[in-house]
Amino acid sequence: MTNKKLPRITYYPYFHTGNQYTERMIELHSGFADVVPFEGFYKAIKTMVARGFKRNDFSVINWLETECLDRSTRRFSFARAGSLLVKLLVLKLVTKNIVMVVHNYYPHGAAKSDIPRILRFMRLMEKLSDVVISHSGADAERYEYVPHPLYQFKNSPTALQVPELVPLQGKPYFIVFGRIMPYKNVHELMKVWPADMNLLIAGIVGDEAYVQSLRAQATDNIHFAARELSDDEARMVVEQSQAVIICHAEDNVVVSGTFFFAMSLKKQVIALETPFMAWAAKALPEGYVAVSQNVMGVAEAAARFRPEISIEPQIAQAHFGDAVITDALKKAYRLY
Repeated sequence: MTNKKLPRITYYPYFHTGNQYTERMIELHSGFADVVPFEGFYKAIKTMVARGFKRNDFSVINWLETECLDRSTRRFSFARAGSLLVKLLVLKLVTKNIVMVVHNYYPHGAAKSDIPRILRFMRLMEKLSDVVISHSGADAERYEYVPHPLYQFKNSPTALQVPELVPLQGKPYFIVFGRIMPYKNVHELMKVWPADMNLLIAGIVGDEAYVQSLRAQATDNIHFAARELSDDEARMVVEQSQAVIICHAEDNVVVSGTFFFAMSLKKQVIALETPFMAWAAKALPEGYVAVSQNVMGVAEAAARFRPEISIEPQIAQAHFGDAVITDALKKAYRLY
């Protein structure tokens, strides 16, 4: 009996990108394939020649949508788009199947006037790809649906203390978690947040002036942990909260990483309605995800929070667990 040869997958980006996503997806791919880093087009051609002109089976490419913008002006660049097109065509020479993972429908910060052009370019990239993956169940009829992985956590140090939680000891609070930027709508949430409920705004400062304006308008029930939190600190501030608040709904975003962070820690999510959030609210048991059409509705949903609803780990695993993701990847790659 001979062992079946594993498919060979080139993965980009392969190295650390600032969150667990890449690490987890490489780990999951490695369960059924030989996964190697993409180290540049010239080296990819040399490797193919060295392997007797054997092409890799798949090349998985993430965040392709960011490559068509000028790095300084953030405007659509014909030069960068043309370069990306050439690179993709070269990649098709050294690999049998291009796998494009759609993380955003168009890049963050793109000029509104550029969006139609960017969307047309992204459709071209999709046509040149053999498999296009989305992590949103709302996209299942358009792309191959592969669930986003849950986060994994090590045991937190028993003596860990987060200074910003000291004023909240013994008090229930809700949390807005993630990079603090104007598009997150935190300023609008603060305007309508109930005075008798505590809110913690936690995460990396993405816009210092914006954070300062938030602090200036904050009332006594609004608290901040506006800094880069360690993995253990991030886990603690979310784990000790009542629920996670997501009050932004950009047209370009496919899914929310904060949503999966919350699900990983068995926390309810209260969010502005997006196609993904509406799908999640319908797919998961009642009370796991509450969606509203406006920020006022988000605040009102928080006021109606039901602490008796607990997220069952087996439910989260059934929708976003490793086995489900591996099965979806194999189906997307036609390995069955």
